[in-house]
Order: sequence, then structure tokens, then C-alpha cells
Amino acid sequence: LTPAFGGTGGGTTVTLTGTHFIAGATVSFGGTDATSVTVVNSTTLTAITPAHGAGTVNVVVISSGVILTLAQAYTYAVIAPQPPREPAGTPKPGGISVQPSREPPGATPSAGTPTPVPQPLRH
Repeated sequence: LTPAFGGTGGGTTVTLTGTHFIAGATVSFGGTDATSVTVVNSTTLTAITPAHGAGTVNVVVISSGVILTLAQAYTYAVIAPQPPREPAGTPKPGGISVQPSREPPGATPSAGTPTPVPQPLRH
């Protein structure tokens, strides 16, 4: 079973490997049916996890009339939502605008090319 963990909201695509999988196989996580169960071939199937409370659950596969229980095989975890990302150029308080760097990865940022300051002419 890969991956063996995901968020409580479900929606994680998992891959199960085994033998004798046939079309019509079902998968459940902690007693709740997975969705979009797809038998890729006789040894591989994919499914999308349902929502479930936090904790580790059994995964049950039923295929060819055979019931296979993977004890405590999948862990649901509460995943903190990520704050929305603001697009580049979004004004910040004080009129400052953040722009993406044009420096290559790992480069030391530079202040740019200095602007020449006009000097008075001397005779």
C-alpha cells in the first residue's frame, strides 16, 4: 500500500499491490468504501481514500471473492491547511511589492548595477 498515510479529508490516491485482482474489486479504509477503484492489472489496483477521522485503520480488499485485510495499514492525519499564496507583484502594506527573483538558484543576491552619479567638470 503506497502511500500508507494521508489527510483526514480523504482524496489521496493509493496503489495496492497483490495478486488476483479483477475488475469489480472493492477497497475500504476503516470500514468506509474507497472511490474510483481501478484494477490496473492482476497485481495492481488504485483507489482514492475516503474521508475518515484521524488514526490508523485497516484496509480491506475484496477481489475474486477473497477478502484480504491489511491490519492497521493506513494512517489518517490532520493536515494543517496551507495559507493562500499571493501572486508575485501583490502590493504589501507600505507600498512594497514582492517580485520573483531573477537570480539562478543558489546565487548570492546582488544589489544590481550601480547608477553613476554625475560629477562636476573640472578645468
